[in-house]
Amino acid sequence: MRWIGIAVGVCAVTLGAWFAARDLAGPTIRRSHTEFLFTQFDQGYADFLRAGNAPAGSQAAFNGLVSTWQIDWNSCEFRDGQVVDSWGTPVQTQAEPSTIRLRSAGPDRRFNTPDDIEKELGKGPAA
Repeated sequence: MRWIGIAVGVCAVTLGAWFAARDLAGPTIRRSHTEFLFTQFDQGYADFLRAGNAPAGSQAAFNGLVSTWQIDWNSCEFRDGQVVDSWGTPVQTQAEPSTIRLRSAGPDRRFNTPDDIEKELGKGPAA
């Protein structure tokens, strides 16, 4: 009976440590997923422009391109024709003549705060 108590205790400690590690690493992982998504968009958009296509003139045109690219979404999504970051918030897309600006609200899910993640596409060949 004593061994059962020890085994349950070890399992409880292990489970607690896993939850604590997940809570500590979660924001960093979500941020890296969203940044990686934006990097994939940068590469896809650069390829699109290098192929001689005209820049996307609107959010809808850009989102139409996204649906044609091979993307590793990780914890992000393309839902109802819209890009959603790893926190479940729709990404803001601003199309300008020469660039596409992407903005994720980040962990606080509010735009225009210090934790936002931003990427400007179309500034030249992807590295």
